[in-house]
Formats: sequence, structure tokens, C-alpha cells
Amino acid sequence: MKIAFLSHLDLNLYLFRLPIMKELVKNGHKVYAIAPKGEFLGRFLEYGIMPVSYEIERESLNPLKELRTIENIKKIISDISPDILHTFMHKPNIYGNLSGAKNIINTVTGLGSFFIHNDIKSISVRRIIETLYKHTSKKAKRVVFQNRDDLNFFISKGIIPEEKAVLIKGSGIDTEVFKPMPKNKKLKNELGLKDKLVVLMVARVIKDKGVEEFIKAAELLKD
Repeated sequence: MKIAFLSHLDLNLYLFRLPIMKELVKNGHKVYAIAPKGEFLGRFLEYGIMPVSYEIERESLNPLKELRTIENIKKIISDISPDILHTFMHKPNIYGNLSGAKNIINTVTGLGSFFIHNDIKSISVRRIIETLYKHTSKKAKRVVFQNRDDLNFFISKGIIPEEKAVLIKGSGIDTEVFKPMPKNKKLKNELGLKDKLVVLMVARVIKDKGVEEFIKAAELLKD
């Protein structure tokens, strides 16, 4: 089978989808990584995965630019003719549904900031996203979610029928790569931390990621 993975960021596919892509190659499938050209796209070749690039402006709301992106994706899908197209994030999900692929699986890993804030721009963009999903997801065989709230939101708003929704418990973790490491006492001493408890937050420093709550928790622990 030919299985294509579509994202708007090559880093997304490389960091979070590479294990399943490698397993598909191992099982004899032809696998494609479709994403804008970046630092990681060419690395897929090392694993027998065919990289295919297209252009997209991730933050763009310009209809003409988005139409060009959709046409570009449609041409790629027409050339590859994959048996399955697996898409990730809002734009690739919606644009993938318009690509003409035979069997499409959308994955919603999170709804993003437009579904958190209630300013005029967020409300407007949210409604556009919901409307586009509602019309384009008819082409998808399944829509995969990674948390119950997002799944319930899509169903309650009538964006997708319940029978299309699939809930999984996250993307999974390679416990041989992500595992506890011995304490680095030398580094702690250099940072002036010595025997103090260290709690790290791995995220972009933006409010939506819970940075304020992290700071408040740190203050409570310090007290």
C-alpha cells in the first residue's frame, strides 16, 4: 500500500510520526512525508520514506494563498495516488479532505488558541474552521482525537457524526528514548541549585500553555 502523511510542518512528522512511518516501511508499505521543506524533511530518506514538499504559510488567512496551497496539495495527491492519506493539524486536515484522496484519516491533536480566546478574531476564525471541517470532513473515513473534550466538542457542534470519531490515548512515547536520567549534580552546582528540587516545564512561553499556572505553582512550592 501507499500511505501518505500530510502536515504543515516537517518537524511535526519527524518528531511525532516517524516511529509509525518506519514500522509501515518495515511492513512493506511505501510511505510519503508531505510537508513544507524544512530542516527535517530530507531526513526521511534515511528511513526509506519519500519526502514531498509543498508551500504553505501557517499563519496566513489570505484566501488566494490558501487556494494555491490546496491546488498544490491536490496535484501532489494526484501524482502519488496514495491508498491512505493521514493528515494532522487544522489546515492539513481540511486541505487534505479537499485533495481527492481515496481514504482520508484526520487527526486532531488539539484545537489551538482560536478555540480558547473569545476576542472577535478568534471567534471569527473558529467559526470558519468549524464550517470548513463540517463540510470537508464528509470526505474523511475517520477523525482521530487525542482527548475526550475535543471529540465531544466536534460531535456536539454537529461538525462530524459520532460514528466517524475515534479516541486514542495520545501519540505514544518511546520509553527507551524518554526515560529518567541520573541526577547531574555538577550541573546543578554550576547553576547554584545544589540539592534543591527542580521542576521543569517544556513548552513555549505563552499564556495558553499554562505558564501563569506554572509560576503560581512554583511560588506555592517555594513558600
